[in-house]
Amino acid sequence: MFLKKGETLSITNMQSQLKLAFNKVKQEIDDHRQSINENTNEIQTNHEYLNAIDAKVDRLSQKMEEFALLLRQLTQSESLKQIASAQYTLRSQLLHQQLTETEYNLLSLLFNANQNDYMTYAFIAAELEISEQDVVETVNGLLSKGIPVLKKFVTPELIAVYLSPEFKMQRDYAFSQQHFSTLRNQVSLQSFF
Repeated sequence: MFLKKGETLSITNMQSQLKLAFNKVKQEIDDHRQSINENTNEIQTNHEYLNAIDAKVDRLSQKMEEFALLLRQLTQSESLKQIASAQYTLRSQLLHQQLTETEYNLLSLLFNANQNDYMTYAFIAAELEISEQDVVETVNGLLSKGIPVLKKFVTPELIAVYLSPEFKMQRDYAFSQQHFSTLRNQVSLQSFF
C-alpha cells in the first residue's frame, strides 16, 4: 500500500486496495470474535459441569454426614444392647436363684415357645403336670419377680400367657454374646497351644 518513489495511484485502485485491507481486517476480527464465542461456550459448559459436580459433592457430603450419624447411633445402640445384656444377665442370675423349680420350669416352657405361640393355663398345667390353680399362682410369682409374662384373652373365658418379645430378645442377645465370648476364648486357647 505504500507507494514507491515515482508511482502514482489511481483513486479506484486505492479504493480497491483499502477495501481489500479492510475486508482482511474484518475477516480477522470475525475470526477472533468467533474464537471468543467458542471459548465463551466452552467456559459456560465447564461452568455447568462444575456446578453439577458441586451439587454431587454436596449430596455426597450430606450422605456422609447421614452415614456418620447412623454409625454413631448404631454404636450407641450396640452399647445400649451391651448394657441391657449385662443388666439382663445380672437380673437373670438374681432371679434364677430366687425362682422356685415350678417357676423355673414355667419360664423355660414359655421361653422355648415360638413367637406366635400362646399357652393356655390348661396346656401349661398338662405340660408341667400341675393344677391350673398352681399355674395361675406360678404366673403371678413370675410377675412379682419382674419377669414380663403377658396375658392374652383368647376368648372371654380362656386366657393364654406368653413372654414379652423384648425379654426374649434380650435373653437371646445375652446368650449369643456369652456363646461368642466362649468360642473366642476357645479359639485363643487353641492358638496358644
